Amino acid sequence: MEGMQQNGRIVSSSAKPFSRKASAPLILPPPKVNSHRMKEKQEFESAREFASRESIPLIEEHNDKSVFSSIETEDDAAAVDETLEEDNYYWGKAAKLQGGKKKKCFHHTEPADKDKDNTDEICEEEEEETNEPEDQDVKEASYPEGDDVKEASTLEDHDLKDSESASDIVILEREGPPKIIKKKLLPVIKLPVLLATVIIDLDIFDSYDLLSDMSCITKTEWNFQVLDSRVVLPSTMFFVNGLLVVDIEFVNCQTHTIHAATIKIPWQKVQSVDWLSFPEMPSTSREEFMFQSDDALIYHEVYEEHFVHELEYNFRGFKCIWNDGLLLNEVTPTFSLQGSAQLLFDILQPQYVNLNLI
Repeated sequence: MEGMQQNGRIVSSSAKPFSRKASAPLILPPPKVNSHRMKEKQEFESAREFASRESIPLIEEHNDKSVFSSIETEDDAAAVDETLEEDNYYWGKAAKLQGGKKKKCFHHTEPADKDKDNTDEICEEEEEETNEPEDQDVKEASYPEGDDVKEASTLEDHDLKDSESASDIVILEREGPPKIIKKKLLPVIKLPVLLATVIIDLDIFDSYDLLSDMSCITKTEWNFQVLDSRVVLPSTMFFVNGLLVVDIEFVNCQTHTIHAATIKIPWQKVQSVDWLSFPEMPSTSREEFMFQSDDALIYHEVYEEHFVHELEYNFRGFKCIWNDGLLLNEVTPTFSLQGSAQLLFDILQPQYVNLNLI
């Protein structure tokens, strides 16, 4: 062997001694990714590692003799090979994104033969299909780790999201404007509207003379009859009058038979009304127009009147509490009645209700 091994590295006898120079970062022109240009200056992690070790500068032309002759350990050689492969892969993906040809370059080192160059560079050119979408190529590409590369990938994802949103907008434009669905109109109906609920309180204290042959009372029932009820609009006073009908069953002391009698007690009441909903009021209007001509004045009158439905009064029920008794006198027995009652009324008015406004 023409060379000799000294301190763990191979030195060529014909090689001239050289002085080490400070390493410089590998500077590559950035490719275009999705119409977005990366920063002009990129420094990969492997290049910074060589700069810290004060290795020889790596330039874009890759001088094989100067690079591999200064390698001290096998780890450095493996790092250089890995860097070259990453560069070739990076440029291949960039060419694929631009729709052109991809050039693969890799280096092969033969340390046994020292007369020849230690590195043989093999390059292959492959025709790439440009029909594949760029988004898929961007997703498959893997770049060296670094702050600049991470920033570029973030911008690339942002471009992908913009393209997806743009496609969504196109789809919406193709669908056309939204159809206007007309709401189905509901009818106008006439219903009895509850205007107010009135509670009438009655107190009954009275006595009546009955038949002379009555010995005892077996049953008493109360019943109310309404004769008239009215609200005089626009006032809020409710006028009502009627009858309290008391049915009595008694026993005849002579024949010992059961008989029935009816007592009718008139009553009347005036109560103020609190409206839940105001009633519709009839209205009238009168207008007069005067027309003047050259020879006379002409008067026209316009009269208008609106009718409404009359109020309806619904007697809903009553509640009563009483106490009765029989006083037997020498002449005629007396029937005494004491009690109170509550009568419930609803005031209604038929009105036209628009269901669309409810």
